[in-house]
Amino acid sequence: MGQQSRLGIVLLLGVCSTVACVVVFATVYFSARPALIPSHARLPYYHLEDHSLTPLERFKFTKAAIHNRCETLRQNLTKQQRHDLYNNLVVDERHKVVYCPIWKVGTSSWRAVMLILKGLFTDMNTAVSQVKSLRGLTRLTSYKKLSKMESILKNYTKFLPYREPLNRFTADYLMFRKADRGLYNRICRKVVAYADSVRGHADPLHPWNNMSIRDFGEFVSRHGNDTNKLRELNKHWIPMNLACDPCNVNYDYYIDMESPTVNDDIAYLLTTIGAPEWLQMPHQNPTRVDKDTFLSQLPKALYQRLLSVYHNDYEIFGQVRGDWSRLSDSV
Repeated sequence: MGQQSRLGIVLLLGVCSTVACVVVFATVYFSARPALIPSHARLPYYHLEDHSLTPLERFKFTKAAIHNRCETLRQNLTKQQRHDLYNNLVVDERHKVVYCPIWKVGTSSWRAVMLILKGLFTDMNTAVSQVKSLRGLTRLTSYKKLSKMESILKNYTKFLPYREPLNRFTADYLMFRKADRGLYNRICRKVVAYADSVRGHADPLHPWNNMSIRDFGEFVSRHGNDTNKLRELNKHWIPMNLACDPCNVNYDYYIDMESPTVNDDIAYLLTTIGAPEWLQMPHQNPTRVDKDTFLSQLPKALYQRLLSVYHNDYEIFGQVRGDWSRLSDSV
C-alpha cells in the first residue's frame, strides 16, 4: 500500500472518530431533561445568547434541539386536536408563510406583520393599532380540505415565537389585573370564585377585582393543561406546546422573544420570508416582568403545580427556571 493511501486511511479514521465524538456529545447534550427541582440555573440546552453565532446558526441549533426533545414527547393527534391546532395557525399565501400566535409572546406585533405581508397595511404603527383578535388574517382551517392544509404545512415557511413560560404566566396575570374589559372581568370573577371554593369560603376583603397572583396560580394550575379540553383552554395561558405543537408541526424558525439577539433574529426572518425592505419590527421584550417578585408570593406546592402545567414547555424550549429560594413554604 502506498504512502498516500496509508495517509488517506489515517485521515479518514480521524474524521470518523471526530464525527463519532460529535454524535455522542450531541446525544448527551440534548437529552438532558429539566427536573421539577429548585434551580435558578439555565438548563443545559443551547447558547441562544451567543452573539458570535449568526441568526441562521442559532435557528439551526434551536430547531435541531427541539426536534431532538420531541422524539420522546410527540403524540398522535385526535381529529379534534388537529383541527384546534390548525385553527390557530395563520397563513399568508403571498409570501408562503405560516405563523403560530401565542398570546403574550409579541402577538400584536406579529399579527401586524402578517397583515402587512398580506398587503392590508403599509406601516407598522397603523397595523399594530388596528390589530384585533385574528380579524383580517387567514387561518389554516379556512382551506377546508385536509390535503390542502397538509400541503401548506409541508411547503410554506413556518415560524414560532416563544418565551419563558412563567414570564408569560406572570404577564397574563398583570394583564388581567390591569385590563378593564368585559372578557377579562368575567375571567377575574371566575378565578376569584374558584379561589374562594378552594379556601372554602368567600373573603369579603378579597373582591373579584382584587385577584391575587395566588388566585390566578390556583386557577391555572387546575385548568391549564387538560388536553382533552383544548378548545376550552384560555388562549392566554394555554401551554405553548398545546397551542402550536412543535412536535407535530415542523417549524422552520423558532424565535426566543426574550433573547438579547432577538432583533437580529427577527430581521433575518423578515428578510428570509421576503418582507418589504422598509418593514422593521421595533421590539421590546413582551410585557417585561420581574416574575420572581410575583412568584415569591406563591407557596412552593403551588409553584410545583404550575411547573407541572408548563412542564412540556420547559422540556421542549429549555428555558430558565425561577429562583425557588424566595418562595413561601406554606401550602
